[in-house]
Amino acid sequence: MPKKVKATRIADVILHPERLAILRVFEESGPLTVRELCRGVRSISESTVYRHVKVLLRAGAIRIVETRPKQRGAPETVYALADPPLETIRLSGRERSSANMKRYFLAVTAAQIADFENALEAGPLDVDRFAVRRALIHVNAAELREIREMLARLKEFASNQPAGRTALSLGFVLFPAGDAEARMR
Repeated sequence: MPKKVKATRIADVILHPERLAILRVFEESGPLTVRELCRGVRSISESTVYRHVKVLLRAGAIRIVETRPKQRGAPETVYALADPPLETIRLSGRERSSANMKRYFLAVTAAQIADFENALEAGPLDVDRFAVRRALIHVNAAELREIREMLARLKEFASNQPAGRTALSLGFVLFPAGDAEARMR
């Protein structure tokens, strides 16, 4: 069983733009060797990709899924994302500091921004597949449970095979907004 890695450690590691690009390739392609990974991040040298993979592995952001023997030379290691692509990270104990929550929030937001920039580089976005929403909502405990259930159902889409489907980047942030009405007065 893999050791439990602090969410804040993963956040610190993935804030690097090259590591975000590497994680994006894993998310789009699934398990890969470093050599295969290099084809997806052509702007990063192979030696740098190897270093980033070691950092991501130590942090628990990726995992080893297989070791392939070769005719000659060292065996090839196959890596994949450590967690399912749609997971909620809960900070606990000492991790629950405001600084750590902000760091993790920024890491997730940075990943979303990197996805967006990557999509823009490919050309104009299809307006039917682009939406940005922000809303202040007021919910009671039952309604909050309902929202969490809806979000949990999104995991079903995360396991879809890519063939015949369009990849969409989806992000949610849910946190107490404080007393919004008092701020409006």
